[in-house]
Amino acid sequence: MGIIHHHQNNRPEMYKVMYTAIEYLEKAPDPVDGPFISISQNLENDKKWDEQVIVNRRLVKLMERTNADPFTKITAYNSLVDALKNHPDKKEEQALYHAKTMALVDKISATNLDLDDKLIVASIYFKNDRLDLAIKHANEVASLRDTVGFNLPAKGTAFELLSEIYEKKKQYALALECHKKFHAIENQQVIERLTDDAGKKIIQAEAERDVAIKQKEVEKQQLFTYLAAAVALLILALSSSIYYFYRREQSQKQELQAINSTKDKLFAILSHDLRSPIMGLKNYLMLINWGALSQNEFRESAQSLTFQLGNVYDMLENVLHWSVSQLSGFRPQKETVLVHSIIEEQTAVLSSVFTTKNINIQNLIPSQLQLTIDKNHLIIIIRNLLHNAIKFTHSNGHIQLNYSTNKNDLFIEIKDTGIGMSEEQIKTLFNLNKHSSQSGTNHEKGTGLGLILVKELVETNGGNIMVSSQPNEGTLFRLQFKK
Repeated sequence: MGIIHHHQNNRPEMYKVMYTAIEYLEKAPDPVDGPFISISQNLENDKKWDEQVIVNRRLVKLMERTNADPFTKITAYNSLVDALKNHPDKKEEQALYHAKTMALVDKISATNLDLDDKLIVASIYFKNDRLDLAIKHANEVASLRDTVGFNLPAKGTAFELLSEIYEKKKQYALALECHKKFHAIENQQVIERLTDDAGKKIIQAEAERDVAIKQKEVEKQQLFTYLAAAVALLILALSSSIYYFYRREQSQKQELQAINSTKDKLFAILSHDLRSPIMGLKNYLMLINWGALSQNEFRESAQSLTFQLGNVYDMLENVLHWSVSQLSGFRPQKETVLVHSIIEEQTAVLSSVFTTKNINIQNLIPSQLQLTIDKNHLIIIIRNLLHNAIKFTHSNGHIQLNYSTNKNDLFIEIKDTGIGMSEEQIKTLFNLNKHSSQSGTNHEKGTGLGLILVKELVETNGGNIMVSSQPNEGTLFRLQFKK
């Protein structure tokens, strides 16, 4: 809410919400500094320097009371030091917390740091004019050999930092050399991004969307041209023509209202479900910037963010596929595929999620079972149904994939032991305007597009999808295809 008021430039309400937030945090057992840092920055911008000092003292008190880790304390101390810079009469207090900050940084720098941690320490030393130590840590990253899988962005950051350090030391030749190396790495990364498959998909989707929009505009212009000619040449048919176009306009209006409703629903879901991982990433990067993470904490946080961003990537993949279907529809390229191998491939892709929740998956489909279908469509169908089953199944649960046949049809079944659904939930499951996305058993987020995309792909390939479920008794998805 504070962010919303900030964007609306409603400063009094923003401060009211932010102060309420930090009051709650002061009563909590965990050291959380994000809201304190945010309100401190706003007070700095508004030149409310006395209030800024008070807020940062409260932050330091909280970090010391909760015995926060060294990196979090560094963030708190440094924020208070910055606030005290606007108070010449408090130089002793500023010097005290500056000393505490650098003592923690010196202690951390003596440990075995990974590449990113070395860059954080180097940046802190640079900010505090300890240039030789900054050069030492930055050079440890920049001087490593290029190897397969090397963290190239970290090396680019090291050269950029070295360029700034040498410039401050007035060693301009070294500064220029490092700056050139930084730009060489940056250009290489740009080239790699431009050739990335995901970038190509986005560019293709945007191009298809632009073509579709322009085509609709041309058709609309042609429609009004024909209408004007008809009115001029067919005066006797004026009343029937008006009635016809009136009905057509009403139909288009209803269609546009439905499209706008779907768009608003989709934006609402995305804004809600993307906020948490993006805010997590923002806070994580802030902690990295201030050197507020130990090596173990850095590794654990990176794993958590990888999982969250993986979910975000799955959301955006579903949105991309669904958007393409809305613009031009799916065009299946059918071929004969082995269902068992595709399921095994998608199970391997999601293995880390299965392992995290300790979910047992059982693939009972024979290795030689064949189906004529668009292979890429089947991959998306299986991946989304498995992801949905994992999301709503408790830890130590069970997911089973099986099949059955009759004279004309082949059925693929995905059954889980999850939380199940009510009849009302099943009725709205494939309708974006009525369906409300739920959090999973481990608070996993989603847009609700996955199952809608599954239904469209199944039907595009001439199939049908059926759902049976009871609350707390699991869910069974049954896919029906022609043999």
